[in-house]
Amino acid sequence: MGDTLVVEKAMRRWIPGIILVITLLALAGPLALLEAGRPHVSAPEMEKIRKSLPSELKDQDDYHLPVIETMREEWPQPDIVAYESATAPGYHLLMAGATELTGSSGKGVMLALNLLVGVAFVVVVWWTASCFASPWSALALVAPLAASKYVFAGLVWLTTDNLAWALVFMALGLCVVAVRRARLSPWLLLLAGVLAAGAVWTRQIHVWTAAPIGFVGLLGSPLGRLVPGFVVPAASRPAGSWACLGAGCVGGALPV
Repeated sequence: MGDTLVVEKAMRRWIPGIILVITLLALAGPLALLEAGRPHVSAPEMEKIRKSLPSELKDQDDYHLPVIETMREEWPQPDIVAYESATAPGYHLLMAGATELTGSSGKGVMLALNLLVGVAFVVVVWWTASCFASPWSALALVAPLAASKYVFAGLVWLTTDNLAWALVFMALGLCVVAVRRARLSPWLLLLAGVLAAGAVWTRQIHVWTAAPIGFVGLLGSPLGRLVPGFVVPAASRPAGSWACLGAGCVGGALPV
């Protein structure tokens, strides 16, 4: 009986998250499906409306798709040094690898994967927020993020942002929730460092994630008692361990 109640409680906790996923797929899915059959932005039939098109669409066609296609042509040894992009190569490698793995010649597989990555990003933010508020309150808090042009456009068109932010929030979410529950461990900090490195491998601007991971490692060490109580209440601090400090240093170094 007790186990059944626990399962039912866990299921009820995830109802807002499921609603969030269904809503995002219902709104962005049809647009991504239409996008799969759209002609290139430089096609003659697109000339009259080019100026009114979203910047994410033009970035996809003018920058990201050419890099992905080049990497696919060079597969399995794509050039990740001299390629035509200002961002790190992680996203483009992921998409090129997905098309190679499935044998797809169009944008369909990439758009589907891109949609799932974006949905995962929003769900990770919701899950992190739900550890500090009720699941329904977390849904209300995350709704503006999901509805923002910055995030929603990334669900429809191939851009690097949602993947990078998903990895960032996975890394930081693990850290803040572990501190909240006083369950910090060296392995968790190392995992956070790997995820943060993945974020930098996608968008190098996210190298800033090194700082909070290193700080959480310090907080989980005996030096954590030097951190003022208004930053992190003493009751929420994990037990001090020098291994956490070492793991925090290594985890913080990985994105760098």
